[in-house]
Amino acid sequence: MPEESISMIRAVSPEPSSAEWGSEGYFSAKLAVSPSSDPFFDYERNALQRRRIVLTARFFAAAVRPGGRILDVGCATGELTHALSRESRARETVAIDFVAEMLDVARQRHPGIRFERVTLPGLPFDDASFDAVACAEVLYYLSPNDRRAFLGECRRMLRPGGTVVIAANSGGGAYLDQREAAREFGISGFRVVASRDAYLGLASWFLRGLRALERRGAGSVTAYRAFHRAAVRSCGTVQLLESVGRAIPLVGRSHSFWALQPFASMEGG
Repeated sequence: MPEESISMIRAVSPEPSSAEWGSEGYFSAKLAVSPSSDPFFDYERNALQRRRIVLTARFFAAAVRPGGRILDVGCATGELTHALSRESRARETVAIDFVAEMLDVARQRHPGIRFERVTLPGLPFDDASFDAVACAEVLYYLSPNDRRAFLGECRRMLRPGGTVVIAANSGGGAYLDQREAAREFGISGFRVVASRDAYLGLASWFLRGLRALERRGAGSVTAYRAFHRAAVRSCGTVQLLESVGRAIPLVGRSHSFWALQPFASMEGG
């Protein structure tokens, strides 16, 4: 890919640049100015994002025991939560977020799901009360100390043999450093059973970049258009996604962890 195209992509990629990034005001402002009820996923209008949410929900749902109970952390407007409750065989799905306006939208759109307002790292749930915790694109908003405290709360709250499944933009800096995150899982008493990079969000970030460039009246957007056409046709051009993701690590790249809460017989083993 030409360096000029990579530079344009970096210019509109979702790298944090404000001290307000991740605050309640940051999310409330996003929701207030968005024509969509989900300003981050744009689920209603973006077919690629709808596909991404379904695939993420299936990935998370595989961690849930039949008849189990799952907690979705950082649910925003509840689109992933809704997909997760549909795709999993869980008895109950509970979702939490700390932005009241987001939760109002979630409750209105998905009245059959229990949504609660909770500020991390604390989790106000009983010990051993969940079989799985799902957490998408949240960890990098937490400080290292808060991440460790949150993982400790997950371990307390999970039943023996329970699973925490986490996906978060990686690349270091303000985003998640996967090596540090893996170490934090170990410190918190989890056993990481799977870990890999995924690029499901990359095509949608390219589309977002294309829109931003067109609004700016920028130069050639041929690279964006060609990529987006290819991504829409195949919805899974893995080699292309991964090669671009390596070149531009902050665009649409997530690192996923599956970590296991050890059974009592495994403690100290």
